[in-house]
Amino acid sequence: LAVVAAVTAAVAVAGAVTWTGTPHVRALPWFSPAFGLATTVLYATTVLLLLRSRVGGVVRRLWEPFGRTALSNYVGATLLVLAAAVTAEGLGGVPWRGDAGYPLAVVMAVVILLVQYGVTVVWLRHFRQGPLEWAWRCVTYRTMLPIRR
Repeated sequence: LAVVAAVTAAVAVAGAVTWTGTPHVRALPWFSPAFGLATTVLYATTVLLLLRSRVGGVVRRLWEPFGRTALSNYVGATLLVLAAAVTAEGLGGVPWRGDAGYPLAVVMAVVILLVQYGVTVVWLRHFRQGPLEWAWRCVTYRTMLPIRR
């Protein structure tokens, strides 16, 4: 696993350097998917290695609330981003596209993640799972299931 992480890290870094430093590389149709795949494998292997380490238990406990409310948080984040985009367009626009939009997107993602984490932890003190997870299970089992702890 460590070897896979090292190889994909090299490919991902080389791809990032090439992508940002060489405009003609953007014309290669295979480059972006290959770079994206290497980066994805790097993220996955890094998480797996982290979970196997001594801090793995702490990481699991920190991320466990998101696992119990994954669908609700996914839909919630999507709605927050769409609301921000519509609001920004109505206020004269924000640089959402191109290289200028990346720092804004990272800040927005971190803020949404932190807010959702706080709301999720409070929610799970009172309920077993997220609201959309509960609704999905009710539809799947065709019965009203308890949601409260």
